[in-house]
Parts: sequence; structure tokens; C-alpha cells
Amino acid sequence: MKSSSVLSLFLAVAVSATGPSAASELRSLCPDRPGKATPACIVDKGHLQIETGIIDWSQDHHAGIDIDTIAYAGSELRYGLTATTEIGVTWSPFNTFTLHDRKAGTRNHASGIGDVKLALRQSLANPDGSGIALAIEPFITAPTGANGITAGDWAGGVLLPFAAALGGGFGLASTVEVDWNPNASGTGHHASYLGVIGVSHPVGPIQAGMEFAASRDDDPTSATTQATADLTLAWVPASRPDMQFDAGLNAGLNRNTPGLEIYFGVSHRF
Repeated sequence: MKSSSVLSLFLAVAVSATGPSAASELRSLCPDRPGKATPACIVDKGHLQIETGIIDWSQDHHAGIDIDTIAYAGSELRYGLTATTEIGVTWSPFNTFTLHDRKAGTRNHASGIGDVKLALRQSLANPDGSGIALAIEPFITAPTGANGITAGDWAGGVLLPFAAALGGGFGLASTVEVDWNPNASGTGHHASYLGVIGVSHPVGPIQAGMEFAASRDDDPTSATTQATADLTLAWVPASRPDMQFDAGLNAGLNRNTPGLEIYFGVSHRF
């Protein structure tokens, strides 16, 4: 399936759904950005939310190999179908991947569009994200990306986002994810797992958060475990409650994890 066809399908569903709610009835803005934990909130019925990573850069150095990955304008479109259900499309229009083997003196480079992810999020408790909120989100990923960027085959998985207000302005967020990914060999699939837990608290007008994430990829060629400690910052201007600016820094905690990742983004609800 071409990425343009996927986006056309998404927009067609959005247009055919019920019209937007009154502005006075809107929930507090609740983007997926920043951080690895997925929020349990649902976009207001009839509203479209666009969340864009202006730039996302990661770098790793290990055993004489340098890897740089950059994603430009990676975006997620979320649309509220009902008060408790939303659909989403995620796609990155331009990505670069560079691997420099300093021992061999070789350099490999790939660039182009990314794969397209289609998701359906269903709230199980408190779709506005207040109190104790819980949701489930199955998804599939279509291999629409360029060579060297794409995963190479269809993939899928399910997420269980959870959030809770801890009092004193602190919030807890966690996500458990199980994926079914293509093998690196190009034949067959394998399971991978992700767990994230984080806390957040306002610092003046900024919502600051700290997350810890761990993942396990059981690729039969080479199973790997990654772990990160992540700092997130988000700002919703008082005069623009439908817009958020964000930034994040992820630090790798083992040698299988990119040493550093930095990103900046913006979200807007329409």
C-alpha cells in the first residue's frame, strides 16, 4: 500500500466523521509527544491533532562503528472518532541513516521516506487522561519506506498505555508494548517488547518529565536488549491551548543502545 493512499484513506475517514465539538468542551491538550510512553488519552471527537518531530537525531559509537540517524518532519495524525476512540497515522517523509566503519574505512548511507503506521486507540478508563487512565492500541506498519530505511515487511503490535495522577502536581505514565517485527534476514517474523515508566511535574510553564525505557528484540540472528534514561520538556502557551512545543534527550544505558538522541517537535489540535 502506498503512503499517499494510506493518508488519503485517513483523511477520508476524518471528513466523514461527526463534526467538531464546541471549543469550550475540549479536553486539555494531550499529545503523544514527547517521550516514549504513550498517553492513555483520546483526541476529542471530530478533531484532528497533528504532532510533528521537526528533527530527531541519534548517534552511536561502538567498537569502531559510528551510526547517525536523522528523521525530519516525522508526523503523527490523530483523529477522534468518538469520545473514547481515535485513529492515527504515523509517517516520516525524510530519513537518513549513515554507518561509518572506521576500522574497515567504509561508509554506508541510505535516505528516503519511512514506513507508515496505522493505529486504533480505545480508552478503557478516563479518555481525557485524568485520574487513572488506561487504553489499548493495536497497530500495523506498512513497508512503504525506502531501501535501507524500511523494515522490509509488514509488522504489527499492541500497546497498553496507563497514566495516573499522583498528587502534588506529579503524574505517572507507563506503557507496555508487544510487537511482531520482520526478521533481519528478510524471512519470517519475531517478537519484541518495550516497557516505559516515567514521572512528570510542572516547572513554571514547562512540563518536565523523566522516563526509563527498556526493550528486548528477539531477532533470531542477533537478539538485543536496549535501555535509556530520557528527559522530556513540553510547553503549552497560555494563549494557545491547542498547541504544544516539546524537546527531549535520550541517553543510552548499555552498548546496544544509541548513546544519545535529541529531538524537537510541535503539536497542534484543529
